[in-house]
Amino acid sequence: MNRSSKLTILSSLFLLWSCSSSRTLFKEGQLHQTQSRESLQFDQVLSTTQSNNLIFVSVEIADKEYRFLFDTGAPMVISKELQEEFQFKIRTQKQVYDSQNQSQVQNYVTVDSLIIGELLFTDLTAIEADLRYSPILACLNIDGIIGANLMRYAFWEMDAATGYLRMSSSTKHWPLDTSNLISKTFKVKNTYTPVMDLRLGNTLYRNITFDTGSNDLLSLGKTGNANYHADSVLFKAYGILSAGLFGSVVDTVEYQFLDFYLDSLPYRCPIEFESAKDARLLGMSFFSQFRIYMDWTAGKMHFLPHDSLNFSNSKSYPTSPFLKDNAIIISQLNDFTLRDQLNLALGDTIESINGKSIYPATAETYCEVIELFKREEQLTLQIRRKGEMLIRKEDLFTTMNLR
Repeated sequence: MNRSSKLTILSSLFLLWSCSSSRTLFKEGQLHQTQSRESLQFDQVLSTTQSNNLIFVSVEIADKEYRFLFDTGAPMVISKELQEEFQFKIRTQKQVYDSQNQSQVQNYVTVDSLIIGELLFTDLTAIEADLRYSPILACLNIDGIIGANLMRYAFWEMDAATGYLRMSSSTKHWPLDTSNLISKTFKVKNTYTPVMDLRLGNTLYRNITFDTGSNDLLSLGKTGNANYHADSVLFKAYGILSAGLFGSVVDTVEYQFLDFYLDSLPYRCPIEFESAKDARLLGMSFFSQFRIYMDWTAGKMHFLPHDSLNFSNSKSYPTSPFLKDNAIIISQLNDFTLRDQLNLALGDTIESINGKSIYPATAETYCEVIELFKREEQLTLQIRRKGEMLIRKEDLFTTMNLR
């Protein structure tokens, strides 16, 4: 799959939820079938769409369809627009932290009922949130998040490379030949989000979030990471590099090749170290190399490798756009910027792209620009007071992986 790197903002880190709540609220909820049967048996391949390496599922509420993100790294979330429409009962208010270490007090509500496929879920706890607050997240155009406190009711099969998603009441269809299956145990947070222990080099890292809401490979913070070495950095970027629910922060990210273990054999992968955050996330760029089977009952994730593994398709522009007030600005600089001697600085205003004016900019304009950065291999930018510049998308690493 050819995709833009996280460093283009287009595949930004989505959400890491750290909710200061007990598990009691997220333990609530029930699962039913829309058609009455003697026992609750189901096996459904869900209708999904895929964008920016993330999976989106159609959810039905009161005979209307809505677009939800499939995100193991979060609890159930509904947009403020859904809450205004349905007036779900507010249970309490609690502090919620996003992936940028920013927090706000949010309403916890009880969603009376929602349907996924042919299954009815009732009385689920969800967080009400403004999913339009961050410009990056607004472009995902979602109404909510299918979170881990819902997922725990079923067995899931996922192929992140194709967007395939299957929800079942049993594991009967799972592989009988387990010789190539890699199994990892996991624990859960209060929100039922799975976290697992993984080894990098000679160091065991605890509580790495299994996060289908992140399209990175493996990202870590520098703090407490014995494998980070400043003289081994392969690529570096600075600026607004990712998005959380409550906005974005300026950060520095650095990549290094490390031996990363799911089982006894290493994956030679570029690991991302972030300065401003200390989250540990395993994301969709890694998951896309496997068929994955998720079992909350036994606390296990099973990874079935594809015939060939390829981590070598990450690309990046030397900069990326961001919407600030009514302007689209330069929000990131990286090694390509310096190498190509581009006269760019954080905060510079992009006045036009390929001859088309984008100033003043709206939220819709910004989403169109994001698509341009994702789709095109080169772009001509007109920068205020600095003139015209040609930028190209390039391979982030000349050699990657391998196993």
